Amino acid sequence: IMSAMLSGNFSGLNQYFNFSGTAQAKSWALHLTPLDEHMRRSISNIDLSGGQFVNRAVIYEVSGDVTTIVFSQAHPISSNNAGF
Repeated sequence: IMSAMLSGNFSGLNQYFNFSGTAQAKSWALHLTPLDEHMRRSISNIDLSGGQFVNRAVIYEVSGDVTTIVFSQAHPISSNNAGF
């Protein structure tokens, strides 16, 4: 799931979330709501935003906790420099 979120794989996200979003010239935002009953017990929704890459992920938990992840200095990788 995390890989689909970070790579922009919307067909992958569609399996796990209802989503809506907005896009502007150089930025976008995506609001995800879990479809899976088990996931909905702990996560109420996830907001992603960015430009060329995901810059921020905010996870809202049912308990009221909020986790914010900020990605800085993002850049594309290829199989040549991925370190595998």
